Amino acid sequence: MHHNYDLILKGGRVIDPAARLDGIRDLAIKAGRIVAIETHLDPSLATEVIDVRQQLVIPGMIDPHAHIFRFITGVLGMDADWVGVQSGVTTLVEQGGVSAATLPGFVEYVVKAKANRVHAFLAPYAAGGVGGFSYPDQFTPGTIDIEATLKAFEAHPKVAKGMKFWAEQASLLKFGDASIRKVRTIVDEVQVPMYVHMGELWRLPAEVHAQFPAERVMETILPFMRPGDVFAHAYTDRLGGFFNADGSVRSLVRQAIASGIHIDLGYGAATNFNLVRQGLEQDFLPQTLGADIHAYNTAIKDPHIDTGGRGRFNGHPGVAAGMNLLMAFGVPLEQVIPMATCNPARIFLREQDGVGTLAIGAAADITVLDDLRGRWRLTDTANDEVITERLVHPSFCIKNGQYHAANSTLLSLPEEVE
Repeated sequence: MHHNYDLILKGGRVIDPAARLDGIRDLAIKAGRIVAIETHLDPSLATEVIDVRQQLVIPGMIDPHAHIFRFITGVLGMDADWVGVQSGVTTLVEQGGVSAATLPGFVEYVVKAKANRVHAFLAPYAAGGVGGFSYPDQFTPGTIDIEATLKAFEAHPKVAKGMKFWAEQASLLKFGDASIRKVRTIVDEVQVPMYVHMGELWRLPAEVHAQFPAERVMETILPFMRPGDVFAHAYTDRLGGFFNADGSVRSLVRQAIASGIHIDLGYGAATNFNLVRQGLEQDFLPQTLGADIHAYNTAIKDPHIDTGGRGRFNGHPGVAAGMNLLMAFGVPLEQVIPMATCNPARIFLREQDGVGTLAIGAAADITVLDDLRGRWRLTDTANDEVITERLVHPSFCIKNGQYHAANSTLLSLPEEVE
C-alpha cells in the first residue's frame, strides 16, 4: 500500500505560537517535513501513527544557552544528546565554549556527530572555554583575534550565530572596556547578536568589589549593546544582576529592554525564586528559556566529569523546567511556549529553515510534552521552594522527521508532595 505520510501524530493539542494555532489536530510528516495539520487525517495513509492524545505538540524546543563541547570544556561540557534530543530539545546553541580556534573541531565532533541541530555563539578569547574557564590568563583582550573570528563566521555561517561576552567585575577592573570593544567590532561586522552573561561568575575578593562595585557592570556594558543583543540570567542571585537591593528592577534594565535588548532566563544554578516572584510582580520576564546546564548545577554520574565537590544542585535547569518554573509562579502555558520555540528562533537563529514553527513545509522539528497534574515541589539553590500543580515533561521529540525518546539521565520529575 502506498503511504502519503511517513508519520502521523494523532489527536494531540497542537500549539504553534508563530502560526497562532492552538487546537486538537493531527499532524503529518513526510521526508523530514511537516506536510499537513488537520482536524482528522486518515491513519491508513501513514507508515506509522503515534497516539498523542492528552499530550502537547509544539515546535521543537530550542535551548539558546547550552554547554555541549564535551571533553574540551571540562565540567561545563555536557553531551549534546543529554541536553538535546534526549531531553525533548531539537536545537541547541552552545554559549561561549567554542572560539574561532576550536570551531572546526566543534563542527566535526559535535555539529556533524550529534542528532541535534547545533549552533554556537563564539567566545571572543582564543582558548574559548577550554578546561571549563579554569585558566584566567587565557581570557584577556590580547587573546581576542578579530580577524580570525571574522574568518570563522565566514567559514561556518550556519553554525556561528553570535558572540558571547562575560560582564565580569574583575575583568572590567583590570582591562576596562577593551574586550567588549573588540566584541562589538566583530558583531557589527558580521551583523549577529551579542549574548552577555550578567552576575558574578566566581566569588571575588573584597578589594575587587571595593574598586569596581557590581552596580558599575551594567553601566559599563550597556553603551556597547544594541537592539537584538541579549542579557543572560534574568533572575540571578549573584552580584551584578538585574535587581536593586530592595528587589526592584534596575532602571538601566528597563532602559535596555525599551531599547530592544532581550532577556534570557539562563536558568543554571543562580536562578533565585524570590527574584522570580519580585520580577514577575514588576512584569520582568525573559523572552527565552536558556537552560545553562553544566556539571556545576546538574549532578550527573559520569566518569569524565568531576566538579571536585563544587556546585549547587538543588535546581533542575532545562528548557521544560524553565517553562515549569514560570508556570509555577502564574505565567500561563500559552505565554511560556513561545519562550521555548518561536522566540529563540527569531532572536538567536533568525528563523532559519522554519525552526521554531509547525508551518507546512517547515522542518519536522517537534516536541511532544506530557501535560501532568498533581502537586510537586520546585526548589532553588537557596532552598526556597514553590508548589506547582502542573508540569510539562518531555515525552519525545522529532528532529528532521526522526523520532527520539526523551530518556536523558538529566530528566527527572521534581519531588511529589501531598
